[in-house]
Amino acid sequence: MGKSVIKINQRVKMSNCEQLWQEYENSVLSADRIAAGKSLIIALNRKNEYDRSLEISEQILSLARSENDIYNLYDVNQLIGITLGIKMQFKEAREAFLESIRHIDLENEALFLGAYINLANVETYLYNFKGALDYYFKAANLAVSINKMESLAFTYNNIGNVFLEIRSYNEALFYFKKSLRLKLLYLPHKNLVSNYNNIGNAYKNLKDFKRALYYFKKSEKIAMKEDIKVDLIRIYNNIASIYKNTEQTDQALVLFLKVKEMPELLNFAELKHQNDLNLAQSYLKMNLLDDAESYFYAFEKDFERFECKQLKLSFLKSYAEFCEKKALLLKSVELYEKYIALSKEFFSAEFNREMQNLQSDYDFQIKDKEIENYKKKNEDLLSNYRKIDQQRKKLKISAKSKDEIINIVSHDLKNSLGNINTIIELFNLENPSENIKVLLNLLEFTNNKGLELVREILDSNKINSEAFTIETELLDLRLHLKSLEKNICSYGETKKIAFVFKYPDSELMVQLNKSKFWQIIQNLITNAVKFSYENSRVKLKLELVRKKKRRYTCLSIQDEGLGIPKDKMPYIFHKFSKARRLGTNGEETIGLGLSIVKKLVELHAGMITVKSVENKGAIFSILLPLVSDSHRIEVRK
Repeated sequence: MGKSVIKINQRVKMSNCEQLWQEYENSVLSADRIAAGKSLIIALNRKNEYDRSLEISEQILSLARSENDIYNLYDVNQLIGITLGIKMQFKEAREAFLESIRHIDLENEALFLGAYINLANVETYLYNFKGALDYYFKAANLAVSINKMESLAFTYNNIGNVFLEIRSYNEALFYFKKSLRLKLLYLPHKNLVSNYNNIGNAYKNLKDFKRALYYFKKSEKIAMKEDIKVDLIRIYNNIASIYKNTEQTDQALVLFLKVKEMPELLNFAELKHQNDLNLAQSYLKMNLLDDAESYFYAFEKDFERFECKQLKLSFLKSYAEFCEKKALLLKSVELYEKYIALSKEFFSAEFNREMQNLQSDYDFQIKDKEIENYKKKNEDLLSNYRKIDQQRKKLKISAKSKDEIINIVSHDLKNSLGNINTIIELFNLENPSENIKVLLNLLEFTNNKGLELVREILDSNKINSEAFTIETELLDLRLHLKSLEKNICSYGETKKIAFVFKYPDSELMVQLNKSKFWQIIQNLITNAVKFSYENSRVKLKLELVRKKKRRYTCLSIQDEGLGIPKDKMPYIFHKFSKARRLGTNGEETIGLGLSIVKKLVELHAGMITVKSVENKGAIFSILLPLVSDSHRIEVRK
């Protein structure tokens, strides 16, 4: 059968089970015991001690569960599945493989890849070919996604084997060739014997014997060079079967006899019985009945132990013909009756297989298209990523150039606007007329607004530069905020806004840069006043909060003003924000303040959030890590 064998993980090179057992028994830490246990399971499987292997598996599975170690749960369940697969307990193996991925995150694509391949192998042994193909195609998609070309080549080969089983020979050929192309491209030094042999098998079943022989010969050449005797047995049998099909029975017989003399054949019961039957049938066809007789009798003795119904049917038909030629008519009739009874069972199984074949032919078109589309999407994504990365680099250079230009222009503007204020002061010293005074006051007001904008731009660029850092000191935020109360309250005098302060009883120690913290408070208080109505209140509340298992000081500033429209919330911390608008008394805004606030808070290793209901006000909350959690740090961008 062209099925892929479930392979034992080859991580362990030690063959001394007793030494591994000692390590397992003497391990104190759970992690060490689990690691030793996994190595021991693999070693026990190699020594065919499967029951003992399963016993150890259950012990370390229990340990991994108690530690909630999902990756070791995956490993151990995979090992259990492999052990059960070797014991031919395929349904139980399937459950173990499914259990292995039950708690694994979907982002762990490499783990799912291995599990899907093992599940597909099990479904193949259970003759659930549709299920096998589903898992293999999932594995193929994942292999493309994470660029595992070796796994993709292996998976395509297995897909070909399934199609070979359900007699979809063209589809089998298609995937065997895809597997070979991948191996030649990415793994040229890997063993290609099975690839050429499988392609030959597909051509053989398509009755294209010339091409089949070509690939079998290529496979034979590599197997002889690498001295892979087991593969040579299969290759000789395949070449001999072509000779049988093309009426070259004498050449087929030579190869079957050659295989019979290979000592490695004794290790593979099914191959040995198949070869014995081939010899018997070859002698029968050549009318060498005495030579055929010993093989038929030997085969008959072991008949009930054979699981392969095709092998049994082939034997019964040939043996019945042999008995007919030997004039053993009653024996011949008995054999034909057995052949007919077994044929009915086989027909039922073949009917189901053909139904799956029809379904798989349909699925093949869809699945193959899915993989090609997935591959194209993956290539497009990589191409787009490269373009985006190049664009990002260009933008970064452009942004740096833009910031340098803005800095130069802003400094020049600041100097020029500063000079205008000096000129205004000189004009005022000359006792100008009232009309000129009005014009000078208007000019001074406009000039100061320009200076404010330039300072904001310079400040924003400085804070956002990669080289910008802040030095902090250890402070009790509660005491520090109390020291700022008078300055904070002065901002509300014009609109007669009352400030309400609420503090906790205990100290709240944080790493703080005083001047930058005041800049944060100044911006937020200015905004709160700007968007508040006269005679309203602004509340400042300081408290201890927990977020994601860490402790923070939280300073919230709540006003009773205009609030922020829902559609403008996403832009609130952007430079020159779309969310900017006039205050309750027509105060203008630049749109840089909150972007600066956000950056300064982040430079303190903190975060800022905002909640708002339009026409009811807004709450800005600054969270700074407590010093007990963050320790003394120099916070950097």
